[in-house]
Amino acid sequence: MTNFYYADLQEYDVTQRYKTVTVSQTTWLPVAIREHQVTLGRVQDFYYQISGLQLNVPFAVDLTGYTPQLSVQSNNPASIPSSVSAFPFILKSFGGDFLSLNAVRGKIVLLDFWEVWCGNCIESLTKVEALYKKFHRQGLEVYGITHDSAQIAPAVKLVQKLQLSYPNLIGTTETKIKYGINAFPIYVLIDRDGRIVMKVAGYSTKLETMIKELLTKEN
Repeated sequence: MTNFYYADLQEYDVTQRYKTVTVSQTTWLPVAIREHQVTLGRVQDFYYQISGLQLNVPFAVDLTGYTPQLSVQSNNPASIPSSVSAFPFILKSFGGDFLSLNAVRGKIVLLDFWEVWCGNCIESLTKVEALYKKFHRQGLEVYGITHDSAQIAPAVKLVQKLQLSYPNLIGTTETKIKYGINAFPIYVLIDRDGRIVMKVAGYSTKLETMIKELLTKEN
C-alpha cells in the first residue's frame, strides 16, 4: 500500500486528507483506493475496488526493470458534442425550493457539479462564487449540483460557511446520467438558447473567457 498525503484546506475546515492505493504484488497494478478526509468535523472515507486493468504487453515472470503501462478505457468527462440541448431538470435546492433549468432560459447558465468530499471541488467553490458575483447582473446564472445524498448535510453546512449566494441543488440519477458526470468537479456552460457550449473537468480560466464571449455575443 502507498499513501499520498495532501495539504489541509484550513479555510474550508477540510483536514487529514490522504489517499491509500493498494497495488497487486503480482501485476503491480492498483486494485483498490481509499480516500480519507475530515470535512467540517465529519470523517469521510470512500473505498473503490478496481478491476479490468490489463498490461499492454504480455505478462513476464521477471518484472525487474519493467515499468508497466496501463490500458484503461474511460469516458472523457470533458468530451461532449457542442450545441447539444441541455437536459431541462427540476431539482430541489438546499433551501427546500424546487428550481428548474427552464426558469433561467435566456440567460447564460453555469452548472457546477461538485461533492463535499472532493478537495478540488471545495477549493473551486469560491472561484465560482466570484464568477457569479462578477457576471450575474450581466446575465449569468449559476447552479451548484451535488449527487451524494448521504453527504447533503455537510454540503449544506459548507455552502453556509462559505456564504455562497448562488443556488445549490440536489441532483438525481437522471441528471448524473444525462450530463455524463463521472468525475468531479465538472463544469457545464449553457448558452441563452439552452445549448451546451462547454463542458470541462476541473476549474479552468477558460470558463470566464467563454462566459465573457457569450455575454458579449448575445447581448
